[in-house]
Amino acid sequence: MSFVNTELVVGTNSYVTNEEASEYVKAYYPTGHPMYSLWFSLSEEDQNIALLKSTLNLEQLSYV
Repeated sequence: MSFVNTELVVGTNSYVTNEEASEYVKAYYPTGHPMYSLWFSLSEEDQNIALLKSTLNLEQLSYV
């Protein structure tokens, strides 16, 4: 049972889709890297939560 809406909507609550994030991880981290293992060990819902949280964190930064 999920209490949080974890649906990604690019341009609204996320910069990328789950698939785009997975392609990024595949392109920039070797299979033995902890980040690769961590990302692909997460369920799709947990990956979405990570992307939603990352977007919120980026939106709170002040840019000059």
